[in-house]
Amino acid sequence: MPRSLDITRRQAPVFRPEKLTVTQEGLKEIATFADGVGPYKMYIEANPELVQWAHDDGLQVHTWTMRADSLPEKYSDFTEELNQFYFVYGVDGLFTDFTDRAVAFLQSAN
Repeated sequence: MPRSLDITRRQAPVFRPEKLTVTQEGLKEIATFADGVGPYKMYIEANPELVQWAHDDGLQVHTWTMRADSLPEKYSDFTEELNQFYFVYGVDGLFTDFTDRAVAFLQSAN
């Protein structure tokens, strides 16, 4: 059995991954059995330090879900949101239903 699944099963039913991913201590624990985390984008918006904490522990950060057709009010367009997450918050990747636009954004940024 993979170590991460074993840890999850041993901690059940009290295992609460959302609590682990939003604290510095929780990220340290996750780093003992995982290579990355996938926090919801609003967790990062509420606590941008989360990305740096994860990186400090050797974790990659891939957030979700970026949608060009459903932007948070604070962003005027999809590229503004992508810029915020990639270049301000420093995420390593993200999930989106608009991969063509995200790829074009990254290519134009290089």
